[in-house]
Amino acid sequence: MIIRSKEQIIASLKILALVLLLYGVTAANQFRRFHQVHLNLNKTQINFDVPDGKFYVDNWLSPDIIVLVFSPEGQFSRFSKKFLIYDMTTAKREFINTDSLNEGNNCDNGGVSGANSFADGVLYFFFECQKADYINGELSIVRLGDIQNIETVFQFPKKFVAHSFTLSPDKKRGILDTSPGLTTNSLYYFNDHQNPQQLFPNFFRAGSPAWSPNGNQIAFAGSEGIIEPRQNIFSGLPGFNDFLDHPWGLYITDPKFSDTELLLSNIIVLRWVQWSPDSRFISFVGEYEGFDGLWLYDVESKIPYHIWDYDVGYNWSPSGDQIMVLGRDGNYYILDIPEVINQ
Repeated sequence: MIIRSKEQIIASLKILALVLLLYGVTAANQFRRFHQVHLNLNKTQINFDVPDGKFYVDNWLSPDIIVLVFSPEGQFSRFSKKFLIYDMTTAKREFINTDSLNEGNNCDNGGVSGANSFADGVLYFFFECQKADYINGELSIVRLGDIQNIETVFQFPKKFVAHSFTLSPDKKRGILDTSPGLTTNSLYYFNDHQNPQQLFPNFFRAGSPAWSPNGNQIAFAGSEGIIEPRQNIFSGLPGFNDFLDHPWGLYITDPKFSDTELLLSNIIVLRWVQWSPDSRFISFVGEYEGFDGLWLYDVESKIPYHIWDYDVGYNWSPSGDQIMVLGRDGNYYILDIPEVINQ
């Protein structure tokens, strides 16, 4: 048995207290790397009067008008989705009929995804056309004043399908995310006279592109380098969990893709990157610093804000002072962004 003197015990306790103090300072400094503001946000629940089925909010077009992606009850497939224009003030609703796209392309099935809207009341969306042996995609537009008149603005090469996209403010250029999953996303640049060209070939994955409203920058999620596979009983090649668990980074680049900057690293399952309407904040969903949910990154101060503690879909209001989110209870809420962020 080791017998310690009173002086030794006191000295040991002092060392322990010093270690705990240093640990606390380190933890506090790490915590100060971002702000948690979700507990102080004002929120208002919003209810939707829609037919029976499954839906989610895809775009917030005007103070009163939103776009829902809707699938009828019992028809939850990638080709059953339709756009529903919904007035939050009057509860008026109207479906966008995409039958003309099915018929014009001789599709066996067709579905919509990935809408983007602009202040001029034009909704851009991706249409998937399923044929006997392949799926093809095209970019189409519809105007709110004439939602049954749909125009195709870009036809992608055969078997080329994207699941999200972003457009430059002048709508002459765009970037496609070619994977709906969490592993092997790739980004492709396109314009009205050039077929899609892959971006960032040195990244083993890149996705969720978002062009800033002022046109100066493009934000995206990405992972550079090569994934090192974990030891397993199979071939030693990277498996699904290797891809899923590997951290992402939040990046920005210029419209010529010549200057790429890493803003935040070590984000788990980063997705749904968007810009605020004033191009000051980049929003995203993911787990950062051990906290999952919705984040805002202030491009000016370089401070991340954790504003919602749930893995959600979300949309900015056209004015940029509110965000609509989906709660754990299945209800939608409108968050008022505090003035401490908006100043």
